[in-house]
Amino acid sequence: MLALWEAGSAHRLDPDTLVTRGLKTWDETLAGRPFSAHPRLERIGSLWNFGADPLRGELTLYHAAADGLLLQSHVVNVDQLPPTHDFAVTEHHLVFLLPPLILNKDRLESGVSFAESCQWSPALGMRVLTIDKRDWSQRHFDLPPGCLFHVANAWEEKDGTIRLHYMRSEDPMSLLSGWSVMRGEYRHSEGARLTSLVLDPATGTATQATIGEQESEFPIIALDDVGQRYEQVLCVERGPARASDMPGFDQVALVNIESGLSQRFSYGDAWLVEEHLLVAADGEPTPRWIVGTALDVRAENTVLSVFDASHLGDGPIAQARLPYSLPLGLHGTFRATAAPP
Repeated sequence: MLALWEAGSAHRLDPDTLVTRGLKTWDETLAGRPFSAHPRLERIGSLWNFGADPLRGELTLYHAAADGLLLQSHVVNVDQLPPTHDFAVTEHHLVFLLPPLILNKDRLESGVSFAESCQWSPALGMRVLTIDKRDWSQRHFDLPPGCLFHVANAWEEKDGTIRLHYMRSEDPMSLLSGWSVMRGEYRHSEGARLTSLVLDPATGTATQATIGEQESEFPIIALDDVGQRYEQVLCVERGPARASDMPGFDQVALVNIESGLSQRFSYGDAWLVEEHLLVAADGEPTPRWIVGTALDVRAENTVLSVFDASHLGDGPIAQARLPYSLPLGLHGTFRATAAPP
């Protein structure tokens, strides 16, 4: 099991005890390089990932086998590389959306925070970089300025057209202003919405359209859908009635990207809803449950909820309320374990 973070190498954990075993070094030439928190696991079991170093302008690409051995790696130099958190994988390509958010090295070295060192430069527009997995060749597409944190998924048509879904915002304010919460302040800025993107290799054009009804984040898909055509994405949403002085999200939603229909459950305004996961039963490709945590602000404790994935709107089928609150976090995973005797 690997614990992942944005700016550095993965840490190895014991999958049963969570005891730290030390840094993961894929090979000596990659020692100390970043390894992102969003690897993509293909159906065949192989893993693709990247590490972004905006100070050096380098994307390190990783391809590992199902047994954890590194198959290949490659370093791509990218001019004005922004801090990059997520990407997508298709049958033949790696896809990176690069917003015009540039890390100012001088400000960072002066002691200014990371968020305050990020410079919004909309004149650059958003760039889309595709990298062919077979020969590392690159292609670029252009979009109007926009920002993102997370990508849902992408797939490739027979003619080479790439279709991708991601959480797009007009600017980075909803991301950067979140840091003020740690100072006990909050000023709401318009957040991201689920957006569809089409990359046409024949014309070299990129087109996009907003399909999400509400501000949303943390898109999750079924594991078997990575790089494949799919229908459903799970996410958290900010309900239309949420108070403007309340940070975060209060709803969980399952969105059908083909029909546009959604089913959702609202925890209520006095809740902070974290990322939820799609969980399948052993040997089944289709998720059976939705599992996630949320902070009950009034009661000051964390609640773990389990939903029937087919009837999310009916509410939890089981809940466990902890006698304390867990620190709010980003991302998780689910690992089946044997039932207690």
